[in-house]
Amino acid sequence: MYEKWSDLTEEEKQQARERHMKSYYKYHEERKAINRVKAKKYYEENKEKILQKQKEAYLKIKSVQVSL
Repeated sequence: MYEKWSDLTEEEKQQARERHMKSYYKYHEERKAINRVKAKKYYEENKEKILQKQKEAYLKIKSVQVSL
């Protein structure tokens, strides 16, 4: 089933690399899609808290700028 890497021909090695990269990119694209959905859901659930924290941070920055 599995062969030693050194026993494979150059063409077989290239095919193995391509299979690996294809599955690697497929997995990461799926993960990115899942994370986008999770982030959107989190944002919708916590919109008010997030906006409040952004407002507080903005006011803190403004107060520092004024004091300079």
